[in-house]
Amino acid sequence: MPAVRIEAPAGPVVSVAELREHLRYEPGDNDATLAALEASVVSELEGPGGALGRVILPQRWREEFAEAGLQRLALPDVTEVSLRVIEGATATLVAGPAWGRDARGAWVDLPSLAAYQPGALWRVDYLCALPEERLPAARLLVKLRVGALDMLREGVVVSASPLEMPGGASALIRQLRWRSL
Repeated sequence: MPAVRIEAPAGPVVSVAELREHLRYEPGDNDATLAALEASVVSELEGPGGALGRVILPQRWREEFAEAGLQRLALPDVTEVSLRVIEGATATLVAGPAWGRDARGAWVDLPSLAAYQPGALWRVDYLCALPEERLPAARLLVKLRVGALDMLREGVVVSASPLEMPGGASALIRQLRWRSL
């Protein structure tokens, strides 16, 4: 099963007030649009298939595995792991899975399923987030990308594609992108 987000971050990466200040808007101007652009940019950047290949703010993800042994998780920057065995409709918490991070990302070492019913699966729930020291760069990236989309929306930029990243944003993506992608 591919990785699925089961708990979203507590709030936005960049608040509407910060975006308003960055774009030099008056309070109340385009708040709903700015919130929608921020959410769109973050969804474009985050997750296993996002431009960064990682998440920015703390959030929980889930993966299921049918095999024992060392399994690579879809996202790096994991800080907490819980493990359940799924037998039919029953999910039973299993104590202390071995897990860690290395140069290739996060991993979990799953025990054998031989003691469980045929068809049992391992459910791995994990918390992950960008390291604190990388947050300023990620927040700037979101501001730059929202600003670029806002200019396209306003018709200020006429020759650019909405899919293009502004130069500064591209440099930040290269800096923040998980290297194993």
